[in-house]
Amino acid sequence: MKHWSALLFALLPGAASAAAQERWTAYVSSRFGTQIEHPAHLFDAEVESANGDGATFGPNPHGAKLLAWGSHNTLQQTPHQNICGDGCKGETFAVRERLVGISSGVVDGTIYYSRCRMAADGGLFRCFRIEYPAARRAVYDAVTARIGASLR
Repeated sequence: MKHWSALLFALLPGAASAAAQERWTAYVSSRFGTQIEHPAHLFDAEVESANGDGATFGPNPHGAKLLAWGSHNTLQQTPHQNICGDGCKGETFAVRERLVGISSGVVDGTIYYSRCRMAADGGLFRCFRIEYPAARRAVYDAVTARIGASLR
């Protein structure tokens, strides 16, 4: 029965073109190996830092921006400290685990979501941050979830 519903969806006008427009691709930093999948249909160009630590994507026409990076844990921080320092302005959600830190919130109508993973030995961070207008939440919340699941 499931294959029939997929077939019917594919036959709907515009369904194939919508699926073709949604393209995801992987980014891997050359220095730290930080990896994320990102929506190429929303963030079409990356600018990698000169030292290969990470990359910036955007801002795109919606005003959204994506960053991915890696760093050594020279200050012996937790993942949350790495993304927030002493605090994240506008933070409404936080995870402060030994190997994972998350900070999310709203600042001046812009939603941000930062996630950082620490290597088990505590020596390396791999992180990303996405910022987007609150008015575009319906699009970018799902995008953010998929990027977060892909962080390596």
